[in-house]
Amino acid sequence: MDFRILNHETFEDAKQRMQAMPYKKYFVHSDMLRGFQLKVTPFSSDGLIAAHIQTIQDLTHGADIWFPTFALDFPKTKVFDVQNTSSEMGYISEYFRTHFAQWRSHVPMHSCCGTGTCPIEKNMDPADPWEQNGVFGKLVAEKGAVLFYGAGIEAVSLIHYLEKQCHVPYRYEKIFSGDIITENDSRSSIRVSHIVRPAAYDVAYDWSKLSAELMEHNLLVDLGDKRSRLFVLDTAGTFEFWSTQLLKDPFYLIDSSTKEWALPLYHKLGRPFNISDFEK
Repeated sequence: MDFRILNHETFEDAKQRMQAMPYKKYFVHSDMLRGFQLKVTPFSSDGLIAAHIQTIQDLTHGADIWFPTFALDFPKTKVFDVQNTSSEMGYISEYFRTHFAQWRSHVPMHSCCGTGTCPIEKNMDPADPWEQNGVFGKLVAEKGAVLFYGAGIEAVSLIHYLEKQCHVPYRYEKIFSGDIITENDSRSSIRVSHIVRPAAYDVAYDWSKLSAELMEHNLLVDLGDKRSRLFVLDTAGTFEFWSTQLLKDPFYLIDSSTKEWALPLYHKLGRPFNISDFEK
């Protein structure tokens, strides 16, 4: 398979700039439609996906690459098969999982996969992706980056890690139960912790403000062009900056429409939300 990048100048500039970056681990959010414009010869769907992954590998210069392979249907299906449950995070994520990944985390709903050594223990109880010993905690601790390849900043899962660590008042912990089937076909029960919003309300973030401030502080770098989105986010710096803002205002991340319901409810309760406030 051969391929060429149609917006080659943007790619070469991004590749050169990323080579100077210090990151040894990249967590990749991807959207093939807004990634680099590729022409694959002879064309095949698998060939196109593989070409996008090769492009990501070229950009990251041999760093470990981690992808989200979330299975958000777990609360309904009650089963997570580490080897066979597909990623719900797009074509690139699923192809990477099945053809390149060396590990997949044992965390139903928010599993991740990647190259290099698996950064977390496989037998957490409950499994919690937003704890310090989870994938996102390790990404921050090891000063990795998030690469948005075609995806926009609104895809950033790191925000939920920050919400958990900073105990935002508009989310609460909920435990989901089911079964996990591991790589050796062993089946056992598992509990999964997640921070959720009240089911009757939506939580939306003020992405315009958040992205502008991150760029102003050189924590989010735009390497794309009009045809292709490409951003790099410094996770350790972003965690520190957002944590500082949340200490001043625990509702800093969310937009005005979310504040319209969250603030009155918070003041009415006089405390952060609990599961008992919304679920029997």
